Amino acid sequence: MILTALHGFLGKSSDWKDLFQGHILQDKLQSEDLFAENILDMWQWAKQFNSRKAKADEQVLIGYSLGGRLALHALISNPHLWTSAVIVSAHLGLKSSEKMSRGQIDEEWAQRFESDSWSQLMVEWNNREVFKQDSFHFKREEKDYSRAALAAALRNWSLSKQSDLKQQIMELPMPILWIAGAEDVVYATQALKLHLLHPLSEIWVVPETGHRVPWQCPERFLLKITQFLEMVYPSHII
Repeated sequence: MILTALHGFLGKSSDWKDLFQGHILQDKLQSEDLFAENILDMWQWAKQFNSRKAKADEQVLIGYSLGGRLALHALISNPHLWTSAVIVSAHLGLKSSEKMSRGQIDEEWAQRFESDSWSQLMVEWNNREVFKQDSFHFKREEKDYSRAALAAALRNWSLSKQSDLKQQIMELPMPILWIAGAEDVVYATQALKLHLLHPLSEIWVVPETGHRVPWQCPERFLLKITQFLEMVYPSHII
């Protein structure tokens, strides 16, 4: 079994590695660095990403937030490469009427990430509405990032440039564990409207959690993902 994990915006590959430290699945985890390569548009990124992955009997894709949206593009681009998926706090897509304003917001953030004070940026980023219900915040250091890469991600991977993927997601053939925090209202509402195709798929809306579900309730998250994979791959999780 191979677990390929994609972090969120301002995330690092160590986010997942630290979470799985000491867990039964630790040695099966391959955590990607989304900012290590050129920031292509989402479909180009998915094609390039999939081309680097060898087909395996137990190929699991995990994605959180921005990483979850990129994971969805990878799953849709090559659904037969991946045998299951865990998607956490990922947006399905905006209405056409919402895209222009979101694009403007992301462009403003991109410009700020190119030039503003890092400490003030982190305060204001964590004060965004999507994180208001979170009890957990990562400590991020400027030295760990390329500001140009972060700005490029905000532009090329903006939600304003994503299609509404709901129908394509509901047609995916693999088992999917779809996770959202109950207090992350937009994402929880979207999750509850999904009707996933595979009978082993599951929607899990986690009580008393916001957007950063895996790091707000790590024990519950790891238990849930383990139970899901045990169900999908009986006797093969170890």
